[in-house]
Amino acid sequence: MALGVSCLNGIEEAEAHCALLNSESLCDGCFSSDSDIFLFGARTVYREIYLGDGGYVVCYEMAEIENKLGLGRDSLIALSLLLGSDYHQGVHGLGPELACQIVKSIGEKDVLKKFASEGLGWVKKRKGAKNNIGKDDTILQVIDAYLKPKCHSADSDFVLKAHSQYPFQRTKLHHICAVYFEWPSERTDGYILPCIVERDLRRFANLRSTSSELGLNLPLHEGLESPADGRRSSESSYRIGDNGTSGGTN
Repeated sequence: MALGVSCLNGIEEAEAHCALLNSESLCDGCFSSDSDIFLFGARTVYREIYLGDGGYVVCYEMAEIENKLGLGRDSLIALSLLLGSDYHQGVHGLGPELACQIVKSIGEKDVLKKFASEGLGWVKKRKGAKNNIGKDDTILQVIDAYLKPKCHSADSDFVLKAHSQYPFQRTKLHHICAVYFEWPSERTDGYILPCIVERDLRRFANLRSTSSELGLNLPLHEGLESPADGRRSSESSYRIGDNGTSGGTN
């Protein structure tokens, strides 16, 4: 909380809740090494984060997967059923190339319907299995686990309260870094304040963009102080008056 970052406890799968927030544009992206997060509906995923010299982060966009690979969310779920995942063992001996061919031959709109109604026995038969394996009743459960995970809804009071903006607590952060990292206040400020500035400017830009779409004029708050004073724009709040005008308060 000291960084002004809200915290939300998921009901079951953390990736499912992160994906929900991302798909509803309540967060910019998700940090996860679990590829299942795309199956839960995430649109932007960050991984392989390196914070040293020449630091970098790898970003995966669902839009690129759809455009370049021709695989949507339903197709990815179908691939997980064929190749295996946390919820299903997959089809033994089936490789990624053939699995992609099977999924694409059916199509994004129909692939899960076919899997749910017919199971995977026809895939195994196509591979040359001697025994005709019947319908797998767990297929529909796996599909529902990805498409309908147990999460707090995006408009629930629980999510809205957790997602509300917390103020940056500079003094508390100094204390935390001093206790756990033995950092002096100056070092903490040097690492953290530039990130806080960038984050708050981005938040304010998004807020102004949204207000412009609504026909409102949101002025830059005149009382913003420099980071060295420890007073940030995250400590300011904005309201819309009865006459439709907007104003700022500290």
